[in-house]
Amino acid sequence: MSKKKPSIGVLLFGAGLLVTAIYKVILMISTIDSVKTGHYDYLFGYLPEGRFHARYIISWADKILELISAIGILCLNDVGRKIAILTWFLIVCGVSVKHPYVAFQNHVLALNQLGVIDLEWLKAHGIPSENFIWWAVIGARLQDGLFGLFLIYFFTRPHVKKQFQP
Repeated sequence: MSKKKPSIGVLLFGAGLLVTAIYKVILMISTIDSVKTGHYDYLFGYLPEGRFHARYIISWADKILELISAIGILCLNDVGRKIAILTWFLIVCGVSVKHPYVAFQNHVLALNQLGVIDLEWLKAHGIPSENFIWWAVIGARLQDGLFGLFLIYFFTRPHVKKQFQP
């Protein structure tokens, strides 16, 4: 019995999803002991406690689903393909919730304090911090939105779906 091999597109999507999912899981693990004092808190600490914890749990669920779907895609498992489509459909629909302005504002202010970016320099050169933040928000939303739409399109193509059939 010959084992099926994924097409180059399926292989690239699966490997890319796996690498980014592992990276995101590592980031989430690094905040377990300090959820209310670490990276996650400085991005979303402005949320009321109940919403903060709900968002944290949803973030974990998203990362786990991305990891499962990546492995499933690489194994040409149709359930993995469907999980990827569902996960990215939900991300596309909720991209503004995933990337809220306030989180980017908090991130930019933290980067400014660390000296990574200089908001005063930007302001002196005619770029108000609000514009800088909005461009970052729009960029992140476009990145996730377009990637998600492309993933959904790719994995619903008949010749791609065929690779996942037994």
